[in-house]
Amino acid sequence: MVEGENVEIETEAESEASSAWNLGKHTQIIELSEKLLNGNLAAKIEAAREIRKMVRKSSSSTKIRAKLAAVGVIEPLVLMLSSSNIDARQSSLLALLNLAVRNERGITDELLAAHELCDSGTTHKLVVPKPGRV
Repeated sequence: MVEGENVEIETEAESEASSAWNLGKHTQIIELSEKLLNGNLAAKIEAAREIRKMVRKSSSSTKIRAKLAAVGVIEPLVLMLSSSNIDARQSSLLALLNLAVRNERGITDELLAAHELCDSGTTHKLVVPKPGRV
């Protein structure tokens, strides 16, 4: 019976570690969203780069992509594509591509809609997914 109890304790520890990791990622996602929405150009470029890294390195990248889309990072990334700053354009493009790769149709559909809006010159009307939709 002692062995079974040890397994249960390890499972609880793993669960706590997983919860802490999820909370940390959620906090990081919110911070990146805030930088994209309210930061200066340098902060936006940094946030776009961090989004790209986060999606590429995450073992649960589908969840990360969905959470990033839900907090509204797609619209500011798309708007950065029209910046006169080459670093802004490059970092936003790479972040968007990483969000779209191996993803459910939700984000890919949003990116296609954003591309169509950019072509028509009406990026200010871009609609991002509502939280919980993805």
